[in-house]
Amino acid sequence: HRWFNFIAGFSPEFVHQCCDSLPTQMPRLLLDPFAGCGTAPVVAKQRGMDSVSFDPHPIFVRIARAKLGASSSDDVGRIEEAIISGLQRERSNGNLSDEAKQFLSKLFAPVVLESLLSARMVVLSGDLSESDLAFLMLSKVVEMSTHSQTDGIYKAPTSKRRAISPMMSCSTVAHLIRQDLQAVNLLKKSSHQVYE
Repeated sequence: HRWFNFIAGFSPEFVHQCCDSLPTQMPRLLLDPFAGCGTAPVVAKQRGMDSVSFDPHPIFVRIARAKLGASSSDDVGRIEEAIISGLQRERSNGNLSDEAKQFLSKLFAPVVLESLLSARMVVLSGDLSESDLAFLMLSKVVEMSTHSQTDGIYKAPTSKRRAISPMMSCSTVAHLIRQDLQAVNLLKKSSHQVYE
């Protein structure tokens, strides 16, 4: 749940309560027709239940799949190294349109934006381009690196908050995911499918 959340979603505690209210003789399959960032399927995974989920938003599907995938600390390390190498590269403007530059300048300091675009180019150009976990990690680094409040769809880009440097964000995200993967490895095996 900590890897990436969506403010408009419901809490994991609510899903646990719903699962607790199920009769024990029922099949232990969770069906979530509106998976979002995967809160319900992640709870199902924690409880050793199988899940089948759907969401029409391709970004949310990738995030949910990353949370449910069989990742390892080695995967996290490779992704962290790729993002860091991109952050350390010569800065890139990512061939953004003038409109995109104008909007993104409200969310990021110019040097931070260029650094993040370089990291994105490295991830997309390598063997991690199809990795849902790489997509999630880079997305979380971007979120943590903005000086604008982004935790709700009604926030204006002028709502300020304290940004964390992209390098520190990457380290924080990788550490958090490694911690959670250690705990997940102790859980019962279950099956999880997320469809767009």
